Amino acid sequence: MENARLLTEQREALEQQTATAEVMRVINTSLGDLTPVFDTILEKARRICNIDIGSLAIYDGEFFRAVATHGYEGEAEIMARTPYRPLATQRELLQGARLIHIPDLQAHTFESDETTIPAFVQASGFRAGLMIPLRKDGALLGFLTGYRKVAGPFSDKQITLLENFAAQAVIAMENARLLRELQQRTEELAKRNSEYGERIEQQAATIDVLKVMSSSPGDAQPVFRLIVERARAFCEADGASLALLSDDMLDLQAYAGFFHRDYEADFPRRVSSNTMFGRAVLACDVVQMPDVSLDPNYYSRGRPGQRAIIALPLLRAGIPIGAIAIGRSRPGEFSSAEVELLRTFADRR
Repeated sequence: MENARLLTEQREALEQQTATAEVMRVINTSLGDLTPVFDTILEKARRICNIDIGSLAIYDGEFFRAVATHGYEGEAEIMARTPYRPLATQRELLQGARLIHIPDLQAHTFESDETTIPAFVQASGFRAGLMIPLRKDGALLGFLTGYRKVAGPFSDKQITLLENFAAQAVIAMENARLLRELQQRTEELAKRNSEYGERIEQQAATIDVLKVMSSSPGDAQPVFRLIVERARAFCEADGASLALLSDDMLDLQAYAGFFHRDYEADFPRRVSSNTMFGRAVLACDVVQMPDVSLDPNYYSRGRPGQRAIIALPLLRAGIPIGAIAIGRSRPGEFSSAEVELLRTFADRR
């Protein structure tokens, strides 16, 4: 008899250790995904603690919501998954109760705000229930529940095991929270680095233009050519062009990219609202067209290679003297950093 008891205890201890190791393995490999962790916890708890049905609910400060269930069927599953505000039982947990242990649910007297529980018990066939809180620094994060269809108390060993599983669930939730925070900080750092890199590129492009301006006084053509080349490269565009205003006509000064020589034949061009040059001059401000194919008034919306275009006026004392236009073969708006750079180039004409 004693040998049999010892063998049973050794087997149970090994099973518990194996279950704990399996849950920790899932926690370590889930990369913040709590679903497989909760499912594993419930599956192990159901088998080792001899429960028929289990669930794990989280608390968001207002509602409890089951995020994992094991063994539920039909109406009981629907009822378990429906979010609800704390009832008298959950309020005991909020007030610091170590656990809620009801050996016979059908004989238990529930509080007045728990009128749905008897129907839940009836639909599921539960007789005994044990609810273990999930806590972090005293705050209630949720609870782990185990039910049996046979009335009777849970043993101290079963209670301790469910408390251990609840502690593992808290570890998983804390790991997921820390991972989310790390990902957020990483994304913010990547964004700052990207913005810093863009500023460096912008400054370098501006310096290049200033160098050409200082080395070719009185000759604007090298400056115009460099501006369209740098603007095209920085904006990852497929084409860029610059035109100056003479009376009400625009004269092409420089272009780069997908514009071909036939493009030059379109100039001089009258200022008109059916061109991006014209719209920038008339508006005296930045104008964008994320998809030229959607604008029936744009004169060259059918021209191959152009989908998104931005144009900025060249201003002198607030009066337009020309414009810069940048085009892409893919639709979409130009970013604020790209607009800022184009404004800088427009100021250096």
